[in-house]
Amino acid sequence: MKIRHGLVAFFDILGFRQFAAVQTDKKIIQKAQLIRENLLQIRSRLAEPSQKISSQYLSNIECYTFADSILLSQEIPPAEPEWFYWLAFFHVCTGLMKFSFNKGFPLRGAISEGKFYVEERSFLGKPIIDCHELSSRTLWAGCVLVPAAQKKLEKIWINTMEQVCVKKYDVPVRNKKKSRCTESLSALKWFHDSLWQAPLDAALGIPNAVKKSFESHGKKISDEDVRLKMKNTENFLTFVDSLYANSNEKRKV
Repeated sequence: MKIRHGLVAFFDILGFRQFAAVQTDKKIIQKAQLIRENLLQIRSRLAEPSQKISSQYLSNIECYTFADSILLSQEIPPAEPEWFYWLAFFHVCTGLMKFSFNKGFPLRGAISEGKFYVEERSFLGKPIIDCHELSSRTLWAGCVLVPAAQKKLEKIWINTMEQVCVKKYDVPVRNKKKSRCTESLSALKWFHDSLWQAPLDAALGIPNAVKKSFESHGKKISDEDVRLKMKNTENFLTFVDSLYANSNEKRKV
């Protein structure tokens, strides 16, 4: 039994209950095949070499899937420069989120750091619990760092991380009283492909892209909660669109 130290990320698919609530044999088979195909594509994508990150820092990232949830983990070897592994992990998470979003399965997630145990379907460790709890409170398609990981990141932060991370953003969440509020958290810039410009024109592209992803596969935008998550996602992507993609500075208009 091996206890590891490193990074973990937990994601779940928004709208999965509506997607999965089918009753006929034909629909069940269709939906099951679709999920299976996309999960296999996710695994294949995670195994692909990256032009941005050395394979040395990607080889020990593991992926576990169950129902609508995805767990990523990465052990950080002792005496290694930690920021390399953080940056590699962030790139993998942003790639996963963009890929899944484009496939019509928007994700919300969280990242943490610490000691954990993962073996087949056994998942133990405070970082995993922290990710699950914080992720489930967020009201958008996005990925944040839990406060403990955020403090650790501040100690090893380098400017290169601005390609994939906003240091502080008022993330929409539900608090313990189930009311809506915001928390200032680090959030991944998961919608960027180019280092120099944002991916879409905010006026048209972002709202349309969000609507398409949230409505894909027969999902309905039928209640206030879904519309709120869509709007919060649009707001964040529009904010990121206003930044240079390789930094957190505002673009000149």
